[in-house]
Amino acid sequence: MTVLQALKTSVGYPLDMVYLERILLDRNISAEDEYNGISSGFMLAKADVYMMLSTTPNVTMDGFSITVADRDMLCGMAENIYRRYGNGSENITSAKNTVKDSSDIW
Repeated sequence: MTVLQALKTSVGYPLDMVYLERILLDRNISAEDEYNGISSGFMLAKADVYMMLSTTPNVTMDGFSITVADRDMLCGMAENIYRRYGNGSENITSAKNTVKDSSDIW
């Protein structure tokens, strides 16, 4: 199994492979490398995917959609990974401020 395949299966949300490849490239990880288990780079890439999902527009893909509660959970999961492995925590505050429930505005 490649790192790209491992990342795709670990997230559980149907994402375009291009997004995942970009995240791996940003982390200097080759998508085609053999997956050899959890590493700090892999976990940080996974946190980046969670953060990306928590800040994307409301889109339904293959029957999946992300609610406000899901966004908060994904952001929290990413935050835990960033705290554990470092390198990326600068994204936490900006994403948390972006994820808001605006259902009461209407």
